[in-house]
Amino acid sequence: MVRTLYGLIAVIVMVSLSAGAIILHYSSQVQEQSQSMEETSQFQDQYTELVMTIKQIGLLNYQLVTDGYSEDQINELDRLLTEADSHYISLVNDADEQGEIRHYLDFIEDSLTAYRQLYDDHFSTIYVGDEVERIRSRVVPVITRTEVSLANVDDRIQNQLTDNRENAAGNLEAALQTTNTMTIGAITVLLFVPLVSLILFATSFRNGFRHVLERINAYDNGDLSFEHSHERTDEFGHVDKRLGHMGDTLNKLFKVNEEVGAKVYELTDAADRMSHEQIRGMDHISASMTQFTKQTASQSEFVSSVSATTEQVSAGSQEIRSSIEQMNARMTQVNQVTENGRETMLSLQELVKRLIKEAETAKTDVGQMKEKLEHMSKFLEGIDGIADQTNLLAINASIEAAKAGKEGRSFAVVADEIRKLSQGTNDFSKQSAEVVKELNRDTDQVFQSFGSLTERMRETGERSEKTTELFTDIALSNRSASKDQADIEESIAQINEAIEEVVEAVTELADSAVELESRTKEVDQEVTVQQERQTLLNDQVRTITEESAKLKSGL
Repeated sequence: MVRTLYGLIAVIVMVSLSAGAIILHYSSQVQEQSQSMEETSQFQDQYTELVMTIKQIGLLNYQLVTDGYSEDQINELDRLLTEADSHYISLVNDADEQGEIRHYLDFIEDSLTAYRQLYDDHFSTIYVGDEVERIRSRVVPVITRTEVSLANVDDRIQNQLTDNRENAAGNLEAALQTTNTMTIGAITVLLFVPLVSLILFATSFRNGFRHVLERINAYDNGDLSFEHSHERTDEFGHVDKRLGHMGDTLNKLFKVNEEVGAKVYELTDAADRMSHEQIRGMDHISASMTQFTKQTASQSEFVSSVSATTEQVSAGSQEIRSSIEQMNARMTQVNQVTENGRETMLSLQELVKRLIKEAETAKTDVGQMKEKLEHMSKFLEGIDGIADQTNLLAINASIEAAKAGKEGRSFAVVADEIRKLSQGTNDFSKQSAEVVKELNRDTDQVFQSFGSLTERMRETGERSEKTTELFTDIALSNRSASKDQADIEESIAQINEAIEEVVEAVTELADSAVELESRTKEVDQEVTVQQERQTLLNDQVRTITEESAKLKSGL
């Protein structure tokens, strides 16, 4: 049973470690997918900012060729070109993780190069008068061509980014679903395996106890040759084997006692016949020893009464002593079973404590996951804010384009595309927020389940502690009962000593009767004959004494 218990503990530990490893593995996958989605969103934000910067550069170019030279606008144009270069370099460094976007960024670089070339060729020096018209005729076609190219590239990049974002969202959702499924499965296994193992161990322990109890009941009913239909190999099996050996020994002793009893009966019968012959001889001298016969008869009756009484008391004390020995043996067995039960309950307490610690650890992990989901919700709220600002910017751009008239139509188209992009981002953010809310609800349920599990495990620990205290009380009661039985056994021994003293007194009384008989001179010849017969009777009695000693040693 001890090896089985160690194996049970090892299985529970292995299942707990495996469940924790599975949960940790799939949680890391969720983190990776979440990080991938975050990187995709950051890349899209940087790209959108770059495109907006390039479009502002184109708008400033239009204003410079339309309104003429302006130092503030020139400085702003130079700043926007520098900022666009910085955004482009950052996008190029991150573009390897975004599929085919790296190829499209080359066209963005061409647009930046074209605007930088326009700045260096036409806007790096002051221009007035006819130079304005000349610069306009050269710059406007380049701006138009660059905007058309940028719009085409932007459509492709936006489509690619949308696909990447949808793939990342799908992967994240799949990872979350897989993590939830594996977490529920791991928790189910973590609860089911220890419970089934404990039930199997309790069943084995109960069957072992019944196995031993069947033999004890059979011995109690007098069936010392009892044999089980099957044998056990655990500690209960060893106890049953020891009890079997003890039963075989007792059975052999009982057979020897039966044989000795038969011999005692034969010798007692022979002694009885010789006693009858002695009585008939005594009848011949009854006339001359009337008074002596009365005294001897009275004394003989008293001796017989005392002898019979002492024999009955001796037999009763032997039966009581045998019963007490059997009770001692049973109390010893009960003490052993009680001690084993107490040790088992102590082991169960340690197991419950470890399960409580592991459940609290898992509860902490779920709480951390909940905090990460809350951070994700805040991040999505930030995306909503950016989308709203982008939408407002697009509306303002549309208004400005409407004010510009025909020259602002292309800019109005760009503003409308930005507004659509903002609305799409808003929709995506709302969908993501709904998914995160569902994950938050599921995480709350798992968190509450872990809390309930911890409370139940604590209740189990408290009950096991009470059961251990009960086993301890039973063991103390058994020790007290064993002590009382030892006192009773000592009293029985004292009674046996008193009986032996009574037997000695009866023997002395019989000797006195013999002395009285020897003083009778009138029946000298008959007494001689009776002495010979008495000698034979003494030999028979000696044999009876020896057989009785054998019977006593056999018991």
